[in-house]
Amino acid sequence: MMKTPEYGETEIGEVLSKARKRDKEIGEYVSHTVSDEDYYTVNLTNGKILLFMAEIKDRHKLLSDRVNDVAARFQPSKKI
Repeated sequence: MMKTPEYGETEIGEVLSKARKRDKEIGEYVSHTVSDEDYYTVNLTNGKILLFMAEIKDRHKLLSDRVNDVAARFQPSKKI
């Protein structure tokens, strides 16, 4: 079995920064969990977002369409 690379707040923050340029509502990083070998669930100050491992790995060369896909996965917290 291949070891899955572990990415942290710095790498995830770089992807979030790009996505935030598409959707200003995306909050700041709080924590993350590796939900699967393929994606991370990232908890934000105002919701959560799913990031695929490949998006974090390729964060320096993400295409515009892929950044739009990341931003579209933002799930705001439910307001009570």
